[in-house]
Amino acid sequence: MAEKYYRRKCMSCNYYCVFQLVKDEAGPYELCTHCQTRTPIALNFADAHTQQCENWLENQGRMWPAVRPKIELLDRPGAFITLFGKPTEEELEYKKQREQESQKQESE
Repeated sequence: MAEKYYRRKCMSCNYYCVFQLVKDEAGPYELCTHCQTRTPIALNFADAHTQQCENWLENQGRMWPAVRPKIELLDRPGAFITLFGKPTEEELEYKKQREQESQKQESE
């Protein structure tokens, strides 16, 4: 199985995160790339699940334009956000780190 990534809310860390669909000898599971929580998933359900997660998140961006910039931060493994409400300290630190990376790339 090729690497497949999608975005949804993690019930363990309570952030919206990038997830990876993984299949190994123990069977298929989804992996939160932020907190590393593994959740078993039925392989025949995986495609519909990933599509539904992506559609839901994209629809939130359409209904609430203010959250679109946050959703755009979910662009790589390890990324995480608080979609609604006040951001946590961990999220603010992550956002600062991303801004510094962006500035460094622009200066190179």
